[in-house]
Amino acid sequence: MGLEDPGAAMSIWKSGMRVAAALAVAVAFGVMPGCAYFRHRAEDAAEVIDLGVTWSDRFGLAAYGNFASITPGGLGYVDGYFAGIGGGQIGATEHYEGSIGLLGWGYEEVGWGDHDKNVPGTLDRQHVGLLGFLLAPFDRRLSYAPS
Repeated sequence: MGLEDPGAAMSIWKSGMRVAAALAVAVAFGVMPGCAYFRHRAEDAAEVIDLGVTWSDRFGLAAYGNFASITPGGLGYVDGYFAGIGGGQIGATEHYEGSIGLLGWGYEEVGWGDHDKNVPGTLDRQHVGLLGFLLAPFDRRLSYAPS
C-alpha cells in the first residue's frame, strides 16, 4: 500500500487532521483569558536560566560557568548592565556579578536591579561546588539563587 492508494492517503490525511485539531485546542486553551499557562512557562524559564549580554562603563571580565551548582569554573567580575533572561526577569537591568570557581569549590555573588555591591543583604551569595555545600550558607533571597 503506497500513497497512490486513495484509502491510505485518506487515512494519513485524517490522522493529520486529528493532530492539528488537538494542537489547535491546546493552543486555544493556552491563550484564552484567565488561562495563563504560557505566561507561567515564560516566568519559569526566566527563573531557571540566565542567558544574555552584559556591558559596563568600566572594565570587567567574566569567563565563568557552573553546571547545577556542582562544577564551578573560571573567574568573573561585571558591574554594569544585563539584557536577556536572568534573575527571574526578562529585559534589561542593572547587574553585578563576582564569581570564582575551582571545580570542587566556588563562590558567587550576584545583584539584579536595585542592589548595592557593598551591602551583602542586597546580593544573592552562595558557595558552590561539592566542597561549597559543606560551608555555611549565606543569607539570601529565596526567590533566586546564582547558577
